[in-house]
Amino acid sequence: MSARDASFCDTPSTAGIRLVTPMENSLADATGIVIGTSLDAQATTMQLILDGIDVTPQARTTTARSAPMATDISFIPARPLIPGKHVAQLRFTDVNDARSCYRWAFYVHDLN
Repeated sequence: MSARDASFCDTPSTAGIRLVTPMENSLADATGIVIGTSLDAQATTMQLILDGIDVTPQARTTTARSAPMATDISFIPARPLIPGKHVAQLRFTDVNDARSCYRWAFYVHDLN
């Protein structure tokens, strides 16, 4: 998906989203955090964005055994996230070519 496709995220939806991690508005540890989603829908394209940065190339996608389409995406940051609020966003296109987007925030606590 290109930058010109970003406008479809102006009206985010929970359609097709089964699970997000960390949970919306939750408090997470800075180290060992997994950021991602699990879908009820079969996606032909997926893009995971963290704090405005596309982390899709570093993310792992998995597929359902019954279909060749991606259904889960997860990302583990190489370095601990800084304390404070973080925003994740998933953009995906399903097998019917419907585009969807979901945005959520979570917080990383300061260990000091």
